[in-house]
Amino acid sequence: MSISWYNLQTTLRELLPQDRVKANHRCINFVNEPEKGCVRIDCVADTRIESNPYAYWTDGQKDNQTQPLNSDVASQELATKSIRAKLIVAADGINSTVRRLLYTDTQYHDFARPEYSGFAAIFCMEITEIAKELLTKLEEDFFQDSTIVTITNDEISGNSVCINNIRIILFHRETGELGYIINLALALDSLQGKSESSLIDLALQKLEKAGFPDTLKQLVSISPPAKMQQRPYYIHHATISDSLQVSNSTGLNTEADPAKIPPPWSVGRIVLVGDAAHGMPPFIGQGANQGFEDALVVTTLIAKIAEDNNWDDSQAIAKAFEKYECLRRPLMAYVQQATLKQSPYPSDKELQEYTQQVYRRNFDQIIEAL
Repeated sequence: MSISWYNLQTTLRELLPQDRVKANHRCINFVNEPEKGCVRIDCVADTRIESNPYAYWTDGQKDNQTQPLNSDVASQELATKSIRAKLIVAADGINSTVRRLLYTDTQYHDFARPEYSGFAAIFCMEITEIAKELLTKLEEDFFQDSTIVTITNDEISGNSVCINNIRIILFHRETGELGYIINLALALDSLQGKSESSLIDLALQKLEKAGFPDTLKQLVSISPPAKMQQRPYYIHHATISDSLQVSNSTGLNTEADPAKIPPPWSVGRIVLVGDAAHGMPPFIGQGANQGFEDALVVTTLIAKIAEDNNWDDSQAIAKAFEKYECLRRPLMAYVQQATLKQSPYPSDKELQEYTQQVYRRNFDQIIEAL
């Protein structure tokens, strides 16, 4: 089931009291304050955005980009604020500021920032001028009365690795425009510095090599260059090498090469969740789903800390966050592997395994175990 990001964000926001959400704040630093039993988060707050920080969700999701931080205008209208808390749940995305600050000056400095996954997207969200003949062909061959469709041409090698690694998502808007997203394996330097026209040429070259139908190549060829975009996909690996083993009972295997062991998802009073802990490409739609599952586990554990009034018990906090990581990391390693293969279930057996692993867990049992 697909849910638009707009609807998801709005639904989640409306579940919370308005005064609990400090919108338009961007974390720039945190400081542990053990003498106060808390962590201080320093934020830049943008005072230029309207008093209703969610207004853009209801009037066409308008662009609220701010001025660069080093501009004179920005310096006058961005204020630094500090917030103190007993625990920090860092859900600040694949480019997490908290993660970067946690690991930059430690043995885990190589993991402070996300790594390029080897995959990227080339896309055009709005094609308005389409010949009737091409439109009819796209409808008959692909859409078939749907508004969104995924077309794959995965050629599987003997070791179950996709050779072509290209998937196209086609969508047809109610207003008549067509768009597409091409997910494909690319070297990062093949995207950098590309002009809009060059992106069209690159997409056509890849589609031709992978043997995609002429109809799809015709659609890409008429993309307005000004509407072309590209997006590299990044990842925070849950596991780095096959030698790294993860156990539900003991955590990380201490015999693995330390350089190959990803950092823990928590340090003291700070815990990483969602993309900040294990961000990955969106090919099988598990980014937001796994973020929700992180939230289920972490909030269950924090509720227990609150119930036992263990806010100042560092051992209880560390144990709680270790439980979260030991439960979640093995599944995330599996989901990431399936995502990067782009064909999580090429056989009936693997389909059954994937379905069992990803869709059939009993969350009541998980909460009870926690």
